Amino acid sequence: MKDFLKIAAGLVMVAMISLTSCQSEKGLKISAKSLPAELNGANVMVMPEGGEPTDTVVIADGAFNLAVNAEEVGVWHLVMNDQYLLVFFSEQGKLEVVPVANEEGVVTSYEFAGDPSLLTIQYSQIQKELTAISEPFYTKLQALDKEIRETNEDGRPTEEQYNRVMAVQEEYVEAINDKLSKSYEAHKDDAIGTVLFPQLQFEGDAEFIAAYEAANDKVKENEHLVRRYETALKAQETSVGRTYKDFEMDNGEGETRALSSFMNGEDYLLIDFFASWCGPCRRSIPEIAKLNDNYGKRGLNILSIGTWENSGTDDAGVALTNHQVAVKDWGITWDHYYDSKNVGATEYGVPGIPMLLLISPEGEILVRTHSVADVKVKLEELLHL
Repeated sequence: MKDFLKIAAGLVMVAMISLTSCQSEKGLKISAKSLPAELNGANVMVMPEGGEPTDTVVIADGAFNLAVNAEEVGVWHLVMNDQYLLVFFSEQGKLEVVPVANEEGVVTSYEFAGDPSLLTIQYSQIQKELTAISEPFYTKLQALDKEIRETNEDGRPTEEQYNRVMAVQEEYVEAINDKLSKSYEAHKDDAIGTVLFPQLQFEGDAEFIAAYEAANDKVKENEHLVRRYETALKAQETSVGRTYKDFEMDNGEGETRALSSFMNGEDYLLIDFFASWCGPCRRSIPEIAKLNDNYGKRGLNILSIGTWENSGTDDAGVALTNHQVAVKDWGITWDHYYDSKNVGATEYGVPGIPMLLLISPEGEILVRTHSVADVKVKLEELLHL
């Protein structure tokens, strides 16, 4: 009986040791063994996306060891001397930070090495493939830039050169987005997909909305994407062919006015969302002025709505003044109103300014664009100037 108890006690002890050993292996271990000597003394830390550092060490003899113990797999950053160095995922396993040198032996970057099954290593491979795709396009653009500078005294491209540059850029975006899309599809249910989704390019609001709604919960927790989704929904509600949405504007001086009060049931209404700090908005004003000159007495009313003035200041008085100065200095002589609470931009899902909407006398949205030229084409069709 005593022998049996000894054996049982021994088995319990072995089990406890095994359990302790397993527990010590949980989490992620990050190490480095061969960093350049000039990094000795540098601080290295790990921190979750949007959070605070959880572990910090100092590099000594080209080495360091860090640990990450997170409750779930998430996006983390390896930070060196307050500079973001690498992205990784808080999974169980081991990662080693290794230097990457160029042909001359000079260290130009760092990467993770580890088990290929780790999400971090898979993500690193995706980044390498994206870099490989990008390099030929960078080479083409550098060559074009050199050609432009050598053949044009003012350094500005000819129309033909500009078109070539745009063609290369469009081809580049398409190639990168193709790779990102395929990688996202392979990882849409894990943490890599959470990182890749914000990098995807979508053809219009409908495609983005569909992708967002099908994405994992972590993607939907991204505050930037939530705002983009809400804006896209509003934009769809006020897209071409829809009926315009009325709203009340507070001008910051105790007065309010509804959008509908600028419509008379007989004329077309062109709405121009702008802000005093917006360079493209200012450049569009002379073209809008031409529309006013050509169509103002032929069935077109124009309303410039000041919005997002609080993007540059927390002082409501300063924001109002900035709007008023822009109206005067830019020569806005047609109807204008300051929407101090940005209600219109929100209701119409405005993603950027200037934003122009042409509304029919019956209230149908006929044009939604950033370009005055698009409005001009439609007005020529409608009013036969």
